[in-house]
Amino acid sequence: MTISKPTLKENSNVQLVIFGGTGDLTTRMLMPSLLGLFDTGKLANFAVLILSNRNFTDDDYREFIRPFLRRSTKPDIPGFLQHIFYQTMDVTKATDYTAAATKSHDIDKQFDLGGNRIFYFAVAPRLFSPIIASLPDSGFLARPGYKRVVIEKPFGQDYSSAKALNEQLNHLFHEDQIFRIDHYLEKRMVQNIMLTRFGNGLTEGIWNSHFIDNVQVTLSETVGLENRAGYYDQMGATRDMVQNHIFQLISLLAMDQPISLRQEDVTEAKVAALRMLKTPDLQLTDQQFVLGQYLGNQQEPAYLDEERIPKTSRTETFVAGELNFNSYRWDGVPFYFRTGKRLATKTTRIDVVFKAPQLKLFEEHHQVIDHLAPNILTILIDPDEGLSMQLNTRDSDEETFGSTNAILANTQPATGFETPEAYESLLSDIIDGNTENFPQWREIAVAWQFIDALRAGWQKTSPIIHQYPLGSMGPEQADELLTRTGRYWAFDPTK
Repeated sequence: MTISKPTLKENSNVQLVIFGGTGDLTTRMLMPSLLGLFDTGKLANFAVLILSNRNFTDDDYREFIRPFLRRSTKPDIPGFLQHIFYQTMDVTKATDYTAAATKSHDIDKQFDLGGNRIFYFAVAPRLFSPIIASLPDSGFLARPGYKRVVIEKPFGQDYSSAKALNEQLNHLFHEDQIFRIDHYLEKRMVQNIMLTRFGNGLTEGIWNSHFIDNVQVTLSETVGLENRAGYYDQMGATRDMVQNHIFQLISLLAMDQPISLRQEDVTEAKVAALRMLKTPDLQLTDQQFVLGQYLGNQQEPAYLDEERIPKTSRTETFVAGELNFNSYRWDGVPFYFRTGKRLATKTTRIDVVFKAPQLKLFEEHHQVIDHLAPNILTILIDPDEGLSMQLNTRDSDEETFGSTNAILANTQPATGFETPEAYESLLSDIIDGNTENFPQWREIAVAWQFIDALRAGWQKTSPIIHQYPLGSMGPEQADELLTRTGRYWAFDPTK
């Protein structure tokens, strides 16, 4: 059974069926975001059906969710809540689906929604497959109207599980009905990467190994596990952050210009770039990758002292690495990345480091210069958005050259990685049927294949798990990834 392909922009009437309505995702993100869309008139004739295991009535749930709907504006909360409905449900019981589908159909008639439904999986990943398997016989899909499905990360734990989940979805939905969420693709500066690269003759002309020395991606967090110990110890930093967010950024930075801005052409360019990644050399594992776990202090526990974390855990809370491409454009240009928890600052940024200039001209004119710093183009993604370019200049009161100044452009606070405002954008795209800012299966597949090969190598070589202090930028060995070739991290808030 495969549902007919929808026509985009069929969004005037819609019912959101949310599996899992009492957890943080729904209460802190989805419901306030839906209220925001309702308050601005972007969501008019709609209904929301919450499916969860608490024994609530419609009115019970409306009172439960009301405290989470506070906003800086004065929205019509009573009017919004009249569109919210609740059905007690155990997603592992087939009979509960029939009752839920019946209520969904009644709501559809009440609001004249035309059978249009968006199924949002705001539940633990282990429940994705059982829900998908139960949909065909539930009656949810029997009526006319478009059907779409939204999957939060993680999309699988490795290539095999991701492939199985994707095949299960494809039995019911076409690719343009499947929305796999990667919040970073909705961030404004991530969407600006292609414009920065291909919309400016200056940058496109020098976006290659002739001018660029290395590229650095930093995604650092100050928080710890945030009540996700069971999930995190199973996944680790590499699968939690590198396979999705960091690889999405790297593919946009490394890809060749797509034929057009149509999604299929952009996806093709991103996949082609990721397929050119060189398979890591097992003999060079310790030179190309650094894994770490955070230590504790008097106020905060070390990773191995966190609740529900085994004392023998080798799960990495930090990972840094060097990636190289089998590509003429990027021949000899390393792409460095690092991500971790309990680090010095929260930031997501890209630093494109250009090759250093020659000093011969200034030496001939007897200027006292030991070196000139490389030019660095910085793309700020979170918590600030904007661009900066580091240039060498001469201060008016100095006798020597060599000062560096940053030219800033369009810097402003970002909406945040996971905020109601960010989810408003996500939900608006889903309701519009716009899949441009959602990863496609081919991107996810090639990223998982690389990560699986990398982790298989780690299992054979058992790399050292380095400890690092809270408030640092990770183990000192992460600096050595660069310093062994005379490079350094362009961003270091600890210095």
